Amino acid sequence: MTAQRSKEPNEQVPASPDLRLAASARTARPGELVAVDSRGREVSRFSLHLRPVWLGAILGILSAPFMLLDLAELGFGMTAAGVVGLVLAHRAQRPYLQAQSRLVAGDLAGAEAILARLATPARGPRARHRLYIEGYLAYARGHDREAIQIFERGLPQFKRRDFRRTSIEAALVELYVRTGEIAEARRLRDRITPPGPGADMIALSLAGADLVLASAEGRERELPEDDLQRWTRLALELNHSSLTLAALARVFAARGDDELADHLAREARDRFSWCPLECTPALARWIDERIARAPAAHD
Repeated sequence: MTAQRSKEPNEQVPASPDLRLAASARTARPGELVAVDSRGREVSRFSLHLRPVWLGAILGILSAPFMLLDLAELGFGMTAAGVVGLVLAHRAQRPYLQAQSRLVAGDLAGAEAILARLATPARGPRARHRLYIEGYLAYARGHDREAIQIFERGLPQFKRRDFRRTSIEAALVELYVRTGEIAEARRLRDRITPPGPGADMIALSLAGADLVLASAEGRERELPEDDLQRWTRLALELNHSSLTLAALARVFAARGDDELADHLAREARDRFSWCPLECTPALARWIDERIARAPAAHD
């Protein structure tokens, strides 16, 4: 299993001016970025020179804020050897990438410190990038109302069927559930149109929204078994998926599958994630109580 194990705060990835590109979402280490195309599908770092790509950090949380920067929109070029030219190509955008890298490494204070030094235009790529990072900083802090305000303000800046818009909408569904706005969460989820098939990270993002909403509506037993098995496989394969694993554990417990629920609860608490489970206090308490009652795990 390639997922990173949990780290204490003082063991977070050290700040670095270098921006690192992961080979894939499944091997991404804390702080590394992943290249994806306009539909949110991964692009090999060895073929980046073949087409414009989008760059983002693989966070893999419940609402998956992993894809962000439209390189084609910014006019970035790629070197012939497949080496990403963006790292040195655009000084104005680089600090936002560094802030997002700190965010995905779990260094929320570091990301905030970088943003605090930046004067950001009201619109355009840098404005969208900042809104995205600030929204997920509020999300991770458990400042749900603030996150909702940021995302609702930023949503009109993204075109429909833009995978980044889908990511924000999935995050909003989960945030509405957190704040008890279940009807609003349902209305938004019913309006979401994925940008296209083939993107595991987008699929997991929407799965997280569906899991949280199903639990809030008491519909855990209505979720198709095939979907649950696919989401479980993805959550176990991708890094930074602790919130998704926690939501899956709660759903499987409600469906009477205690063995799998206990396993997923342990995985949710044990894994490193940029976003702590405590951003949703009720879910974090449920996970800890579940682990405390569960039979001892056998290797």
